[in-house]
Amino acid sequence: MGAIFAGRLADRFGRRRVLIIASVTFAIGSVLSATAPNVEFLIGARIILGLAIGVAGMVAPLYISETADPERRGALVATYQLAITLGIVSAYGVGYILAEGGHWRWMFATGTVPAVILLLGALRVPESPRWLALKGNMDQARINLMRLRSNDAAVVDQEMADMLSVS
Repeated sequence: MGAIFAGRLADRFGRRRVLIIASVTFAIGSVLSATAPNVEFLIGARIILGLAIGVAGMVAPLYISETADPERRGALVATYQLAITLGIVSAYGVGYILAEGGHWRWMFATGTVPAVILLLGALRVPESPRWLALKGNMDQARINLMRLRSNDAAVVDQEMADMLSVS
């Protein structure tokens, strides 16, 4: 369900801001799941987790595709998908290790690790220049693009022209 609304949220509030909110929601959902006093609470916490993961799962590759330079864009999105797959395998491994002792609360608590990593990453990156250009904030789009392209003015000028021609 989170993925259904993620596009509209990202278009309205920005890719970076939505990733930050999703990561915080992911962490909260993990903590609530780990501390659930009953099954109904656990189900509610898992719904919160699912919404956050759905949003992040849609907005993260969108952000990558909008901020990566064209030569590396496909490789970075593929690397993102590989990281998701490795994360799923890791989660199964952690679950397997902790399930034997009945440590299901710790299984849910470990979900805060990727949530914090996502939050720290989202706090370090600039907003998508393409989203800023879509919102008419060309000056900030240029500043962010310069930050992403190592201040290569010729590359930034060409990419800004491409953004203007598409919108």
